[in-house]
Amino acid sequence: MLDRIQRLHRAAQGRHEKTARRAEAALDALARSGDPVTVRGVAEAARVSRSWIYSPGCSGQLWLTSNGGQTWHAVTF
Repeated sequence: MLDRIQRLHRAAQGRHEKTARRAEAALDALARSGDPVTVRGVAEAARVSRSWIYSPGCSGQLWLTSNGGQTWHAVTF
């Protein structure tokens, strides 16, 4: 039983890491494109939910502020 739990844990961890890499790649692509970077845009590009980006377990933090209609971003993964 413990072996099964360990395999499930490793699989979940692998899915999380893969999702984090997709989110990071999406954020980088959006930032390079010069388009506004938004949580919705990152979520759609990475195929993740917006709630995943905000979740405590997310390996990155996306901070968005609005400045004169422009969206600025900073990210740490």
